[in-house]
Amino acid sequence: MRPLIRPARPSDGAALARIDFATWSPLHAVTERPAAPADPFFTGHREPGEHLVAEDGAELLGYAVLRCPVPLPAFAHVRQLQGLAVREEARGRGVARALLRACADEARAQGSRRP
Repeated sequence: MRPLIRPARPSDGAALARIDFATWSPLHAVTERPAAPADPFFTGHREPGEHLVAEDGAELLGYAVLRCPVPLPAFAHVRQLQGLAVREEARGRGVARALLRACADEARAQGSRRP
């Protein structure tokens, strides 16, 4: 079954915080391991509009973060993948692939020439 990919909603915050916490790794993180899931997940540096989520029914399986890397007009055509996480029990089911394809589509829809 292919997951449904959709924009994140503010109400997804708690589930995304749990995914983020469970998938944290010293192999890619630039911060210390958090003591608990972020509360709230969506803050000034994380906004729902920059996240795509993968869901199977009402269950969130993972997310991707797509944003403009520099808030300057010269970078308006650039989008950058700045996060990707998939719950361990959902791995191997094409969730990450679906999120990456959706990010490329969304970047083009936003006018990006360099997804």
